[in-house]
Amino acid sequence: MIATQSSQEAAEDLLEKQLQVNDKINESPEEVKAQVEEYKNLTATQQQQLASLYGLKYENWATADVERFAKHRDVFADKLKSGFYDEEAGNGGYEAFLKDLEAFGNTYDKYAQAGSTDVINQRTVLESAITDGFSDNNFELTDDVNSLKEKDRIFNLGGVDSEGQVFNEQTMQWEGFYLDMQGNRMLGEDGKPVFGPILDAPTRGKRELYSPSLTERGGMDPADVALGFIQPLFAKVNPLQGGGADLESTLQGIREQLVKTMGDVESMSPADPMRNAVKTAVDEFEGSTPIEGATAITMYVDKVIEQLRQMYNNKEVATRELYDPYNPSND
Repeated sequence: MIATQSSQEAAEDLLEKQLQVNDKINESPEEVKAQVEEYKNLTATQQQQLASLYGLKYENWATADVERFAKHRDVFADKLKSGFYDEEAGNGGYEAFLKDLEAFGNTYDKYAQAGSTDVINQRTVLESAITDGFSDNNFELTDDVNSLKEKDRIFNLGGVDSEGQVFNEQTMQWEGFYLDMQGNRMLGEDGKPVFGPILDAPTRGKRELYSPSLTERGGMDPADVALGFIQPLFAKVNPLQGGGADLESTLQGIREQLVKTMGDVESMSPADPMRNAVKTAVDEFEGSTPIEGATAITMYVDKVIEQLRQMYNNKEVATRELYDPYNPSND
């Protein structure tokens, strides 16, 4: 069975939810920054440990590439020590040595390029959007600390699945199953996972991995905004609630407050629901032919006041009937 609510209960619930949202808006930036800072410190420690473990000096490499390069280095060193490249060994001699040496150097360069300046800059932009907020009236950022960690995890795989990767000692290259931007195995035209040299993985070192995840910002109906004001308005104006202020004067004050708030988008936090109201105002009224001096925002706010006035009148009638001693339903 679905429970029903009175309009008053619905308004109170909406107002309570709005207060909770506002609390989250005020607290979230500091909490998010603390989470990101803790994560960065942990990552830096892990990178230092990895560099010490493998005796490598590197910067902005995918974690898996560090481990792969260490394996590549060890195989190359073992071949040298074992005389694999000696002419009498029959493995191609000096020519094979030069070929593998070139591949070794090329691998180092490609691993370093995966964490290029473009990639790092894009990640910095994303991190800033998460910690400082993404200000846009048309789109909302859906990324958070967890999605940043997930994108780092995919980056650190270096474009291939960690399961099923192998080192081909013939080509002196790592091979594995290619991954897409979401970290899933890529499928070929035959529907099978694509397998190939890691250095050729399509998503290696792509700055798009750290592109912000956005969703179109939803609108906000004027009635939804009005619901947030009906309780304090009723308490201030209705005599039965201890009020006594003039209705139209109070509505005019709310109108001025809303116009000022919605007209100063830059002062709104990125997650402020009033940005949704601004979006609706622009979508609905921008470019129309209003009366002289009106704007998209003032036209939207006038709709809010119209809704609020109607809500007040309906609520006032219902309250008067509730307290009417001559109303048979109150016997």
